[in-house]
Amino acid sequence: MPKIDFTTVNVRMPKSDYERLRAVVEKLPSGSNANNFVVKCVQACLDMIEAPPGKAPKLPQFLGVCKYAVNYEELTVTK
Repeated sequence: MPKIDFTTVNVRMPKSDYERLRAVVEKLPSGSNANNFVVKCVQACLDMIEAPPGKAPKLPQFLGVCKYAVNYEELTVTK
């Protein structure tokens, strides 16, 4: 398997947006972190932008899962 070549990018954002990002990432399944979240969001945006005209992809699965995870409320099961 070929080794992936990475480039480091610094992202500057207002502190309030970073706090919002951290709050979202904390609600996601284990293993998620701010770096992974930002990388996957950028990939999803690029996929949508580069899609041929009239063939825009549906909401990327990653974003759909994030939306579900953030709004998920565990149900209390009663007997």
